[in-house]
Amino acid sequence: VLVQETIDLPPREVLLLAGVLLHPQLLDSRRDFFEGLNFHSDVLNRLRFEIIDYFDSLPEPQAGDSAPNIGLDRAALAGHLNERGMGEIVERALNMAAADSLKFTDAEGLMEDVLPAWLETVKVHHKLHTLAAERQAAEADLETEMAEHGTDKTLSRLIAIKNEIATLERQSDGL
Repeated sequence: VLVQETIDLPPREVLLLAGVLLHPQLLDSRRDFFEGLNFHSDVLNRLRFEIIDYFDSLPEPQAGDSAPNIGLDRAALAGHLNERGMGEIVERALNMAAADSLKFTDAEGLMEDVLPAWLETVKVHHKLHTLAAERQAAEADLETEMAEHGTDKTLSRLIAIKNEIATLERQSDGL
């Protein structure tokens, strides 16, 4: 069993994946972007790379094709992921996404609405990931500074980073 009920999955990571599961055509223009995302969950990273592997295995579109990438559809992707033993995590991700009312997790959403909403969530996800790394660096600097000098310059920096993270998380609760 790939996923056990006790594994907590980061909601934003689940939503970003669900957006691609529901709208695999996002990969037509954002494949490299999707590959470059930083996820904390190993299970969700495996799912992300299975999606990318599937996309990369599709034949290149030919001149005159009406669809950007033949075979890149929701049912074909779900079938591939199920064959690869990812069916349970896909189902769980889609169930979690169904509880939200985001434009990019609406299975019937139009790409003109889906893409900007998905990209906004990616932007917030990236910013929070960056701030978390800055927070870790500031905490390490603070520890060193306090041990060496007993000053609180780094403490102010750490507090500012934590406040920015809290603000972004409050603003993005719906993402």
